[in-house]
Amino acid sequence: MPSFQNITFGVELELMTPLPDSYRMWRFISPSAASRFNMADLLAKRTSLPIAAQCCHPPDDKCTICATVAKENQFSGDCVLQFPEILSYEEDVSERCFIFKGEFLEFAHPLSHQRGWDGVEITTPVFHAGELDNGLDTMKTALTNLRQLGLEISADDSCGMHVHVGVETGMTILLAQKITTLIILLETTLLLRLVAPPRWKSAFSLPICENSSLAMDMDLHKPLEDPTALNQHVPCMSTMKPGKWNNWYPKHIYEMLYGVWGSTILADLTLRLKKARVNRCGFALSLRNHKVSGEEDLEGSPTTVEFRYSQMTFDHELLRNWTEILARIVVIAQSDAEEFKSCVEEIISINGRDDRDVWKRLMTDVLGLGHRVPQWEEQLKYFERGEYVSHLDDELLLKSL
Repeated sequence: MPSFQNITFGVELELMTPLPDSYRMWRFISPSAASRFNMADLLAKRTSLPIAAQCCHPPDDKCTICATVAKENQFSGDCVLQFPEILSYEEDVSERCFIFKGEFLEFAHPLSHQRGWDGVEITTPVFHAGELDNGLDTMKTALTNLRQLGLEISADDSCGMHVHVGVETGMTILLAQKITTLIILLETTLLLRLVAPPRWKSAFSLPICENSSLAMDMDLHKPLEDPTALNQHVPCMSTMKPGKWNNWYPKHIYEMLYGVWGSTILADLTLRLKKARVNRCGFALSLRNHKVSGEEDLEGSPTTVEFRYSQMTFDHELLRNWTEILARIVVIAQSDAEEFKSCVEEIISINGRDDRDVWKRLMTDVLGLGHRVPQWEEQLKYFERGEYVSHLDDELLLKSL
């Protein structure tokens, strides 16, 4: 079985739900808060999962959430309905809860426009090293019970599933550079191959190889003054032959890598991954500094890499399969320079075959996830039939269990 050593992860799920009749008194003050609080409250009553709902208003205002949850259970806007069983010293309670937040969504379908339901983002607890399997089982419990709440829940092509992956020892610029290098090489041949087609053009999940500052900013394409680190981790340009996967122009891949390996701190690389240094693409860095005191470069911080490519899913198996791919990428990035460079060479070699089965070879030979290929083949059949978000009926409503 593949290794997931030192990995931390969390997931964000985007969906829509209406203001329930039982909360109509809040329809003019905080309808969005009432919608997500209702969902959180019902899930808390059905399960023992740690659950919180988030306020997002000025301190002097009130909403359904903070008016209902006891003051002693409110922590900087996160109102806890059900506490985690275990909370480590100095650990934020919100890190161990499923948090229901408000979310802006595009309404990509006419039915969504017609309904105008409020967007909800469910963020999972942070699952730490050694908790991958248990964390995925917990996600299964949450998704299964979500389908048993008796609520109207919907999603369309604007709704995404974002997976955050980090390492227990903390993020460094070197690790982030190595992860980004792998994403640049795998984006077209693996990652985009496995997401629903509408996500390819979504403003919130654009490919970094086409839209990021790394791809578009000519100032970042200059050869490095000191290419030592790049040369230690990436083979020379002659290794990569022109092909369909690199748009017959391998030099562009290396120009992007100049921008990656020319970054000196995490904040710098974060901006370069964004479109016009402002909007996040399908791959991003999520800077977190609450556990690093006085370290401006954020070395060793709980910063995560955020994978925003995937469409929303209510299928725990698809969520698991995505999380495993992304976790394996981060595991590989933790290898030493020699092993990492060898892996990059293998990816370049497989990509160069330019056939429909390249993604399967990458899954098997690079990620060690060949046993998941049959499940991904089934998922691609759903995409071919135009079924992009799992378990929805013809009205885009979540099917109950």
